[in-house]
Parts: sequence; structure tokens; C-alpha cells
Amino acid sequence: MTKPRNIAYVVTITGCGGRGSNWKTMLEGAAVLSHSIYMNSVRTPRSGSKYDFQMYAIVHPDARKCLGDDKGLERLGYKVLIKDVPIDPTKIRGKDLREAIVRSGCCQDKELLKLYGYTLVDHDAVVMVDLDVLVLNPLDNLFDSMLDEDSPVKDDLPIMFDKPAPPKINAFFTRDYGMLNPGQFAEGVVPGVQGGFIVIKPDIEVFEEYRHIILKGHFSDGRGWGDVKNGGRFWGDAQIQGLCSYYYEVLHPNEGVELNRCIYNSMIDKKYFDETNTCVTAEEECEDCEQTEVQYIKTVHFTVCQKPWQCENFDFGHSRDFLCNTLHDEWFRVRKNLEDMWAEKYDWTPPKLHEGKGDEEPIRLGYCKNYGERHYLPIEIPTAIPIR
Repeated sequence: MTKPRNIAYVVTITGCGGRGSNWKTMLEGAAVLSHSIYMNSVRTPRSGSKYDFQMYAIVHPDARKCLGDDKGLERLGYKVLIKDVPIDPTKIRGKDLREAIVRSGCCQDKELLKLYGYTLVDHDAVVMVDLDVLVLNPLDNLFDSMLDEDSPVKDDLPIMFDKPAPPKINAFFTRDYGMLNPGQFAEGVVPGVQGGFIVIKPDIEVFEEYRHIILKGHFSDGRGWGDVKNGGRFWGDAQIQGLCSYYYEVLHPNEGVELNRCIYNSMIDKKYFDETNTCVTAEEECEDCEQTEVQYIKTVHFTVCQKPWQCENFDFGHSRDFLCNTLHDEWFRVRKNLEDMWAEKYDWTPPKLHEGKGDEEPIRLGYCKNYGERHYLPIEIPTAIPIR
């Protein structure tokens, strides 16, 4: 029997948590993310997927102390790689980048840890995701299209602006249109790649090329990478968001594919710029991600909808609240499936869930005693899970 092709899923951990997050909430995301991938892989036959997977956590040395002694990530099936930033920022030749890369973005130069995904050459493809991502459906059509240039599924890929798929695909990504304003679009600014979901073919030569680009430092605050007209001035333009956009838009066009952002890496973000009827994608007519039916969404990224473990109370005052509420329910459904599996495999007793008040249904299957993060029932990883 042929061994299934193996996909690496990679998260990066740059610190012990900042605003709105900490190490415990990171583990919540890591556990449910990994299980959602399990449910949509060859390990779950009813998923129909033919791909296996391996989880990786690339951890900056500053975050090593967060990991503790309980081996939580390893028990969840992650291979932990301790890695420093792949370049020395002080050796960047361009002054603008040398200064910007250590002060901008969420994680400064530590965001470059994502580039190590290109070094995982023992895997057929690599999916770089954030911890607040959930996989809802198999990603086989992406892997098939990337690994087989003649795959017939390429013709059905949901590509932005209905562009045709190129003959050779080395990357899939979405763009973060919400980071621009109408004036920037009028000037032709190209939005950055959204860093929470990037699918690549691993390649050491590409990794080294990225390092060379960064150390060369051909970046300016006003024009972005390579002095390309209208290539910068958005959140993360000096980081992965701007760097990957430059790589696949300018240096290697026709190798990267921009996917429909309502289906992949869906953040349920806005259709129009605030208080306008102008599409954020600069189209005359544009898709409304808030109205996408959940069964069509492949992966969701909990940004606009907030994190499930915050036990959000959606008051349905905004049109996106309906889909956000459904997607939070999906996250808790995956958590429940994970804990049921643990109980069966490891003779483990799951935590007692909260009951509803009176005739009311329990909130989020009973994992939230009430609304608000302090009412969330944390995941307890069974100590009986072996470390592989």
C-alpha cells in the first residue's frame, strides 16, 4: 500500500503572549487547530482526504520559557523546533528596512520565523498557519494542484478575480484587503499577503533567496520592497506580509496563487470600506464574505470574529455576527470531538461541562459558563498522551 503524502503544518511562537493572549490560550488554539487538521486528513477516512500531516511549532528562543515542563505541544503531536530569526537584523544593508523590521508588525523581525517552513523539505507541501485558525474541510485540491501540474482540479480552484491557475504553483495565499484605505487603492497600492495562511512548496534555495533579499534591504517606507511603485505603506509591509507579496508579485509572478478570501483563511472581513459603497477589493461588484455559507469555507481565521476561548456573546447587531457565531460553534464542536477521542483512547475523564440556566441551552456546548473569557473552561491535556 502506498504511503500517503505528508503535509507539514507550521505555527510560529515568538513570545509568551501579548495583549489578549497568553501561553494557556495559545495551547487552546494549538489543540483545536491540530485536531481540525486530523479530522480533515487521511487519518479520518470519512473526510475523503488522501493526505497525512505533521504538526510543527517553530519557537523563538525568547519563547522557550513559555513551554514549561509539561510538554503540552509535544503531547498534542507537535514537533518543536527552537529557531532564532534567520537573519541578523544589524547586517541588513538598507537603512529603512534595518530600522523598520525590528519595530513594526505584531512581532517585529521574529515574524521571519515563518520562512523556516521552506526548509521542511521532507514534506511534500507546507501550510503555515496561525494558532487561531480552524480547518473545516480537506485542502486536497490545493495539494493536488501544487504537486501535480496536470491535475484537473486546478481548473476549479477558487482564485481571486477568476484568474486562471498558472502551470506551476509554488504558493497559495490570501491578501489582507482590510489593511488598505480607499486612497491607497486609488494610488494602486497592492495589499500584503495575509500571514495567517500560506501554503508553499518547501525549497532550501527559496529560503536562501529570501535571506538574500532581506539582507540586501532594498526597501523604503514609502515604496515597499524593491522600490516598486505603490508596494508598501500597509500593516506588515516590512515583514512577511509585504515580503511574500513582493516575492510572488514581482520577483516570481505566475508561481503564487491568490485564493478567494471568503473560502480560504476567511476572516469574515468587510465587503466595503467603512461608510462607503466602495469594494475593499477595488472591484465594481465584490463578494460578501459575511454571507458565505459555512459548508463552503475551507479554513477560518479568528481575527474579526475574535477568539472562541473568549466566549463571545454575538448580539447579531452586525451582519457578520451570524456567521461568526456559527464558526465559534464549529470550533467548540471540534474541541468536543477531540476530548471525546481522548476519553476513549486514554481512559481520561473530560472536564464537567456547564449546564444551561433553566430551560436555556448550555453556552458553547457547556464550555462557557457565561459570556466573557473568564467563564471559559480551559482544555486539560491528558498526561497519558505519549510524546512521539
